[in-house]
Amino acid sequence: MFSVIAITIGCLGLYGLTTFAATQRTKEIGIRKTIGASIFDIVKLLSKNFFILAIMASFTAFPLAWYFMNIWLQHFAYHININWEIFLIAGLSSTLIAMITISYQAIKAALINPIKSLKTE
Repeated sequence: MFSVIAITIGCLGLYGLTTFAATQRTKEIGIRKTIGASIFDIVKLLSKNFFILAIMASFTAFPLAWYFMNIWLQHFAYHININWEIFLIAGLSSTLIAMITISYQAIKAALINPIKSLKTE
């Protein structure tokens, strides 16, 4: 239950950060759409930085988690070895959740009429 709450709070923070980034780049998105960029190009533009951050966070967290889990598990009489598959599944699922959260806002920003974003100045 607490994991679901933590993931939800993390997704809300990521959604807010993506909304802020899309708002900051409204004019850039409008100009790119006017020039002829597709929705996929704009989604890729907004998602690339967050995807790189998610991958970097995973590569930072995996060795630390493995080290501390090994220390903690060795205090038990019957302990297991932690396989790399667990980290692969955790990394893929966290990246997938992050990309779903980011892509919603990125698609929403890509579908905005470019005239509205360029008209404000």
